[in-house]
Amino acid sequence: MTGTQVLPVLSSAIVLLFALLVFRRFAARRGRHLLIWGIGLLLFGVASAAEAYTAAAWSPLIFRLWYLAGAVLSAAWIGRALNASVMPNSSRACAPSAS
Repeated sequence: MTGTQVLPVLSSAIVLLFALLVFRRFAARRGRHLLIWGIGLLLFGVASAAEAYTAAAWSPLIFRLWYLAGAVLSAAWIGRALNASVMPNSSRACAPSAS
């Protein structure tokens, strides 16, 4: 394993373990913010694993997976998770009113 693979492999292992723990906590407590955090962390872990794979062998499909999961989706989900954690009723405040 090369030096460019070590960090993404460790990162994906740690983040995927943490995502599993967050999903388990969601199953026990049913907090909406925990589900959103779990999805964001899962996407980040997938992106990190895809980065480790592309460091070893090139694949256009894996590169697209890395770009979609890491650059596009994980930031949005983690940002929404932070918003849901800090302001739990924020989705109601942002919804258009009927009046």
